[in-house]
Order: sequence, then structure tokens, then C-alpha cells
Amino acid sequence: MPIVDSGASVRLMADKGYRLALAGDDGEAIRAYGAALKVKLGRQIPVFMHLSELRRRGREEIADRLERLSLHYGADITQAALRPQADIAAALTEYRTHFERGLFNGRMIANYAAVLSHARLEAELAQLMAQPRLLKTIRVDDKLGADLAGPVAGLLLGDAVTRTWTEENQTIRDMDRVMDVDRLDDPHVARLFASFHAEVADHLAEMDGIDHPVFRWRPKVFDIGAWALISRGPGYNLPHRHPQGWLTGVYYAAWRPAEAREDHGALHVGPPGPRHVCAGWPRAAIPPEPGTLVLMPSYYTHFTKPTAPGSLRICVPFDVTDRRFSS
Repeated sequence: MPIVDSGASVRLMADKGYRLALAGDDGEAIRAYGAALKVKLGRQIPVFMHLSELRRRGREEIADRLERLSLHYGADITQAALRPQADIAAALTEYRTHFERGLFNGRMIANYAAVLSHARLEAELAQLMAQPRLLKTIRVDDKLGADLAGPVAGLLLGDAVTRTWTEENQTIRDMDRVMDVDRLDDPHVARLFASFHAEVADHLAEMDGIDHPVFRWRPKVFDIGAWALISRGPGYNLPHRHPQGWLTGVYYAAWRPAEAREDHGALHVGPPGPRHVCAGWPRAAIPPEPGTLVLMPSYYTHFTKPTAPGSLRICVPFDVTDRRFSS
């Protein structure tokens, strides 16, 4: 796919895809629209307008395909996304209608939560965000009776793995990144990811009967995409969410603090910012104990704080995506 690197070029690429769809060139439309959506700036694409006009002109099939593609790449497909908080009541109705149809992703749920917060609908926000069963910590290595954290950490630090130094990229600050960890040819990695799949399947099954507006749509078939982050000192993550995911996991392979400090190295979960002060947001600080897996909804805002010089923290984050949106 072509590489686009600015907001203007992303919109131009999306507009090209939209025009190709109108003209009936569905294959090229998918390629162009997908190229725009893959870029982080793709959130600026007026997806709602494109889909609405395609359907108005009788191009239902390609509109449905672009809708699935947009959901897969984490775009908000609502009209409310174009004018946030312009009409709170209309935005609430629109998001709820989409959720009833099973059309959502991490970004849309997070945006809906922000609208609920703005409207001070605390009970509904708590139902969406603060269910105690949504956030789970699992001692994977203990359950398996094996030390996977040590060998995986050693592999990620070894010369056989390609690491990319990331001074500043998206929400990452001062860390090495290893992409596609799940594809590494290593028996410990294979066993670890088999456990991820099992734990995710169990976690989704445990959601059966939960009173929640979206978890009743939990995926029957899912994919896991993973990477690794290595912090040697002041590395950290800014507050962020994972717009494409259904669930987000974080496995800790190594944690060697240079100094003892409260919540040092912890994974923090909380509200997205000071404007969201009403009750209903989950809050947690989870220590990065090696061998531990954290599972949470991808729409949870989470972050880490800079670690002290001389510290080492290695984690393997991953996103669980619904395969029905990737086809």
C-alpha cells in the first residue's frame, strides 16, 4: 500500500478510495481506503460521510466492505465523531444504535465513554467501564508451572532479534520495540502465545451473561497481534488506548527496578484526562511482575511512568481483534 504521512495526504487517499468506490472499482477502492486508514492520522477521515453517500447512491456492498475495513483499523464510523459534543443526545443515540448492531471498536467505545462523562451519566459510564470482571491479572508462568518470562526476555535482548530504538513514536517514549513477536521461531514464544490464546478464550467465555452494552458481541474467532517493548531506564508510555482491539493484553517478561518506589514500573489504568472527573472510570496500578499477564478492554486508557535510570522492564503487549472485521 502507498505510504501517506500527513493529515492532508491521508484525506486525499481516502477521498480517492471513496471516488473509486462510487465509480465501481471496488478492488482499488479497498486498497486506497485501507492505505489511508492504516495511518494513525486516518482518524481524520470522514468515514460517516463516505459511507452515507455510497449507500444513498445504491453502493451498499462496497459501503459494507469499507465499513468493516474502517472498524478493523479503529476508525469511528459515527457522525458524532465528526463533531464531538455538538449534540450530546444525538451522539448517545447514535453510538447506542451502532452498538446494538455490533458495530464498534476500541475507539468508538472510548469516544462513547467520553460523551457519557460529558453528560455526567455516571451509572451508565460505570456499567461500560468499571465492571470488575473486565480487568484481569493472571500469573501465566505459575499456571503453566514453567519459567517463560526468563527465556523470552533473554531472546528479546539477544542478537538474533531485530530491535528498533524508538525515541518518540505514537505513545512510546525512549524504548526499544520488537515487532511481530508472535512470529519469532522459538519454543518458549510458541508456548507463551498458546497460553495467550487460551487465556483470552477463557476470559471471553467468562463474559457470558455480563450486563454490558458491547461484550455480548465478543468475537467467536479472534486474532492476536503482538510486539515487545524494552525500557532501559526512563522509557514510558503516554496515556493511550488501542483503537483496533477488542481486548488488550500485556505480559511482563522482565522487571529489574533500579530503586524501590511506590508504583514504580506499574501499568496504570484510569480516566483519559482531567476533563473526565465524574465517577465510573476504572483505576488501577498493576506492578510489572515477570510471568504476569494483564487483560483489559482495549478502550481502557492506560499508561506507564518513566522508570529510574538503570531499570529494565520488558513487556509483550498484544491486541485481540475480531476476525469478522478483517475479512
